[in-house]
Amino acid sequence: MARARRCDRFLNYRRWICGTPRAMSFPCAMAKLLARQKGTQMLNFQNLDVYRCGIEFLALSAKIQTQLGKGDAELRDQLRRAALSIPLNIAEASGKVSTNDRAKFFAIARGSAMECGAILDCIDVLHPCCREEVSSSRILIQRTVAMLSRLCRPSP
Repeated sequence: MARARRCDRFLNYRRWICGTPRAMSFPCAMAKLLARQKGTQMLNFQNLDVYRCGIEFLALSAKIQTQLGKGDAELRDQLRRAALSIPLNIAEASGKVSTNDRAKFFAIARGSAMECGAILDCIDVLHPCCREEVSSSRILIQRTVAMLSRLCRPSP
C-alpha cells in the first residue's frame, strides 16, 4: 500500500512538472533493475524526471562530441563540461535541505542547460552534418530547461 502511494505521488509530481507521465528511458530502467537485483535503493535524485533528461542529454552530447573534428576541441570540451554540469547540479540540489539552496542549484543547472542550447546552435551552424543529433538534443534540452525553470523558483 505504501509503495502504491509513493508511486502515485511520484506520478502526480511528474504530471506537475511536465504535464504528462512519460516512459522511462532505457538507461534509467536498467539502473532500477540493477538496483533491485543488488538489493540497493536508488538515491532520491535518480527518480526525478529532470535528472533522467539530463543524463539522456549527456549521452546524446557524447555522440555529438565524437562527430566533431579535432579543430573543435574547445567546443567539444565546453559541451562536455556544460552537459556534465546539468545532472551533477540537479543531484546536489536534491541533497540540500533549504528550499532556497535547492533553488540556487537548480538555477545553476538551468544556466548550464541554456549554455548547452547555445553550444548546440553553434554546432548546427559550424557542422551541418550533425543536424539529426543536434535537433533531438535540442528537444531534450528545451524540455530540461522547462522543468528546471519551475524547480528553480524559491518557495514563498
